[in-house]
Parts: sequence; structure tokens; C-alpha cells
Amino acid sequence: MADYRQISQDYARGAINAAMLVNGGAAVALLSQLSALHDIRLAVESALICWSWGVSFAMFSWVMAFASTRYVDKSVDESARRSQHLTTSNRFMVAGLLLVIGSIVLFIAGCYRVASAFGA
Repeated sequence: MADYRQISQDYARGAINAAMLVNGGAAVALLSQLSALHDIRLAVESALICWSWGVSFAMFSWVMAFASTRYVDKSVDESARRSQHLTTSNRFMVAGLLLVIGSIVLFIAGCYRVASAFGA
């Protein structure tokens, strides 16, 4: 039988890592080309801000995932408050999902900002 809790944690870890990787990678790639991009300085600055926030969102989503998992564990340890702990866990999970989605949106916004500076 599949361990859905482990599978869920693996997916969450993958999403968080991907969100950090795309935002951080985009920032590094852009910085490596900075001398050639001096004409679009404002676009580069705003893209870097987007990607920095995207990395931050991804890191905060890890904190939400940790808290969510912790409350699932508490629901097992404290069966009298099981429902309350699972509700709290679900709130942290939703917050983490929103942060990962926000990170993806920030990645796209940064890409769009740079692309629009080139007239794409």
C-alpha cells in the first residue's frame, strides 16, 4: 500500500525546490549577463526583485510545510485534539501552497519584465 503522507511530502519538497531553483537560477543567469544588459537596467532591477521575492516565498513555504507536518504529528500524539490539529495543519498547508504559487507567479513576472524590455 502506498504511503500517501510520504508521497505528499516528496511532492511538497519537489515544488519548494523547483520554486527556489527557477527564481534563483533566473537571477544568477541575468546577473551573469549584466554588462550586456545596461540599456535595460530598470527591467533587470524589477526582474531581480521579483525573483528575490520568489526565492523568499519558496523558503517561507518550507516553513509552512514543516508546521503543517508538525501538526499532523501532534494530531497522532494528542488524539483528544486531533480535529483541531488537523485543521491547523491544513491551514499551514494552504499557506504553503499559496506561497509556492506566488513564487511561480513572481518567476513569470520577472521573465515577462525582461522580455518586455526587449520588445518580445
